[in-house]
Amino acid sequence: MRERYLRNLNLNSGATEQQIKRAYRRLAKQYHPDRSADPAAHERFVEIAEAYQFLTEPEFILPRTQSHSNYSDPFAEEYERRRQAAYFYAQQQAAEQLRQRLAATLRVNRVLLFIIPLVAIVQLLFIIDHQLPPRAVPNEVVSLTYGQPAMTGLHTKVHFRRRKLSAKYENISRVRPGDQATVVTTPGLGIILWVEFGTPNAYRVEPAYGVFHGYRFFITWILILCLIFALLPMRSDNKVVAGAVVLLFFAFQLGLLW
Repeated sequence: MRERYLRNLNLNSGATEQQIKRAYRRLAKQYHPDRSADPAAHERFVEIAEAYQFLTEPEFILPRTQSHSNYSDPFAEEYERRRQAAYFYAQQQAAEQLRQRLAATLRVNRVLLFIIPLVAIVQLLFIIDHQLPPRAVPNEVVSLTYGQPAMTGLHTKVHFRRRKLSAKYENISRVRPGDQATVVTTPGLGIILWVEFGTPNAYRVEPAYGVFHGYRFFITWILILCLIFALLPMRSDNKVVAGAVVLLFFAFQLGLLW
């Protein structure tokens, strides 16, 4: 029996107590149901815990096995009791780990249940705001800030009074501080749609990136993920993943507004 449990911990027959503890900690971490994607991880975790519980109990000194077949091992019942106790302990430990995991999942999903609908409402506001007639406000260029080259080219910040526009350098190479411009925004949230520079021969410049420029698809993605989040059960780990991805996209989306 002892040899079988040592094999479950990948140990030899002469393993010491310290070796048994080290092997248990290593294997329990490897096959923990929360860490391992192996479908058999739960059963393997139970085997490991059962072997550890059995091997760390006080040793019994067993008599030599006699050769004749009718010999009855007086310690067989005690070994069976220890085996059953170890198995019960392992099952309890695995059940407790599962209970804690489900409790943590429920706590996170209950919090997300309040946040994710708000994110979906913001996306709908973006859509509605973009469909309404835009608002044009005369403004003046205060200064320009030349940024570092990015993947989409050299970006330049054009600072107006209480607003700023991030545009590609080649699109605003003629702009100078003091130039007059018309800033066209959404009527509700005031997100810049485009800017018209120059009185005669006016030309339009759109933002290099923004909620409605370059990353418009984020609105669709976030709404789809919000729907997936709503359809998944409260106990599902995938619900946590869907909610986390929604918040990640939403945080990036908010960063586009600054």
